[in-house]
Amino acid sequence: MTSSKAEMIRGIFAAYMSNDRKVVEDALTDDFRFTSPYDDEIDKATYFERCWAQQQLDRAPRARENLRRRQ
Repeated sequence: MTSSKAEMIRGIFAAYMSNDRKVVEDALTDDFRFTSPYDDEIDKATYFERCWAQQQLDRAPRARENLRRRQ
């Protein structure tokens, strides 16, 4: 992997971790597809509707505190 690709990936990951949806959206092509145990090849819009909303909730202070309590 070239350093420019590595830098791009690090930038996208940093944007994801800081909840910078715009950077993540701009990094994904219009034909982006996401697959997980719960989603099978969903498109970019559906990914942000389903997954980004959950990611935002998971990062909320109350959600983090609830997770800590369960551990």
